[in-house]
Amino acid sequence: MKTLKIFLRDCRANMRNFLSLWILIVPVIIAAIINMATPGITDSFLSIAMLEDTRDDKVSFYQQYANVELFDHIEQVEKRIMSRDFCFGVLPDDIDGYYILAQGNEPQTMVDAIKLLKAYEEKGEEPSGDVSFTDFGRTASPLKSTLITGLLILVTILSGMLISLGIVDEKSDKTIRAMKVTPVSTTSYIIGKSMIGVVYTLVCGLAILFVSDYFTGNVLQIFIVLIASSFISLIVGFLVGLTSEDFIEAAGNVKLIMIPAIIPVLVTELAPDKWHFLTWWSPFYWGYDAVKGLLNQTVSLNRVLVNGSIIIFIACIIYIILLPKVRQKLK
Repeated sequence: MKTLKIFLRDCRANMRNFLSLWILIVPVIIAAIINMATPGITDSFLSIAMLEDTRDDKVSFYQQYANVELFDHIEQVEKRIMSRDFCFGVLPDDIDGYYILAQGNEPQTMVDAIKLLKAYEEKGEEPSGDVSFTDFGRTASPLKSTLITGLLILVTILSGMLISLGIVDEKSDKTIRAMKVTPVSTTSYIIGKSMIGVVYTLVCGLAILFVSDYFTGNVLQIFIVLIASSFISLIVGFLVGLTSEDFIEAAGNVKLIMIPAIIPVLVTELAPDKWHFLTWWSPFYWGYDAVKGLLNQTVSLNRVLVNGSIIIFIACIIYIILLPKVRQKLK
């Protein structure tokens, strides 16, 4: 009950702080921007919109070389063409022919391809060559999964910032000293202050996955990894909050945590696999590896559990090292 009261007080305090509101909202906004800006895995393929009453032989011809979508009305075709990806319309004109309708910003290679297909179809010829496609079962852009994974790892760091801001707020109000004369133990205080970070990780992570269209059956496994990763940020958030005198100083100190979080991401994405061992010391490496694999659906539950166990092990070491300093600062 005491820990719950501490948590509710933190919630009310964060609602009054602009920086806390920024931390709560901005990651979700960034996720929405990533979802709109990054192309889908099929956006580089040729897509064609046609009317339902188009001759079957014409539709069958284009289906051999492009992704064909059929619509009932021309207005629906125009709406499809104006969407964020590249799509061409092949529509009937007034003289028993067909014309190409485009948005105008398509790559020239795609424009040439649709013109070539239309010319072959009108002449009754088949393009030379035989092309087949094999996919790896991925339905999302690799760039999108990388950005969303990095954003989720960032959320675990921001959870520590929320805790530090709450402690700084209590220090400025001089209410943290009241703990010495209250029945609240140091352990209860730490648990109560940590709840805001864990809840933030869950809620913000859920919102990011929903906005970015990654809300799949792997959500529970992703949360396991994120919560494990946030343990380190929680204890560091305590240390930063207790050593900072104002919000600006706390925000600046938490930014230092981003350095060991960014390094594993850069090494994972840019360096060969043989160099990844250099970042095994960082729990963010194991968190990034597990979350990205879950988003791409390329890792098993056993891999997630192994990565989560390693994260918790590293977190326990950091907890043992930093907890005495936290207890000392609380006194």
